[in-house]
Amino acid sequence: MTEADDRLNGILAFADAPGSEIGVPGGGPDIEPNSVPEIVPDTFRRWLSRRPGGATFFRGFLKIYGVPGQSVIDVVRWNEAECWKFAWPGDLDRYWCFAGTAMGEQFAVENPSRGGTAASPVYSLDPLTMAPSVFAASLEDFFALIGQGPEAFVYEDVTWDLVDRHGIFGLADGVVAVPPRILQRQVDANSFMTMPYKTVMILNGDCFSEASKCPVGTQIAGITTYTDEHGRERIRFRLWTS
Repeated sequence: MTEADDRLNGILAFADAPGSEIGVPGGGPDIEPNSVPEIVPDTFRRWLSRRPGGATFFRGFLKIYGVPGQSVIDVVRWNEAECWKFAWPGDLDRYWCFAGTAMGEQFAVENPSRGGTAASPVYSLDPLTMAPSVFAASLEDFFALIGQGPEAFVYEDVTWDLVDRHGIFGLADGVVAVPPRILQRQVDANSFMTMPYKTVMILNGDCFSEASKCPVGTQIAGITTYTDEHGRERIRFRLWTS
């Protein structure tokens, strides 16, 4: 066993149990690294060879996406524009997202299909704005942070309150504030509801897009829900009119 294998085993010891109520459809056989799509960075390719179904950590708060055909959230589909990125303004295709939190924060490297290199840092994309910031110097450092426990990933006390209230999150579960956090200053566990993870990403994008279109001083009267032409749940802001 190589030193890299030892490091990976140490990190996986922190993972939620595959196949349990907190995990993913894991527990299947390992896959060969060369069966992972070519676009996948080598470090993540090694990870997926051990956990093709993806993995969750910290009672489901942190999610690592899986291989197409092996996971309820596969990393290739997740990065297609029509999955959730379409709801956000800006060029999110610059980032190749491989992990995220139940709140919708995404962890990404520079997209290999857009010229990203193996030396790319790992970016955190803010769940409310998708604004990028450097989170770790490399994928290796990102996975090492998992082994240090949840402190690097959990920023708010309300997170553990959410786990206590809603139970442990599965790979395809997300949480969203109602009304959206962009419209309320104070939140607690009662402010959130569970929702499919992809829906959380779309609704967060709709909120940011709608807020970006509002002139300064606009008063928001409420939110209207609708289903778009592709059957996706969406929202619009209702504005006060004089």
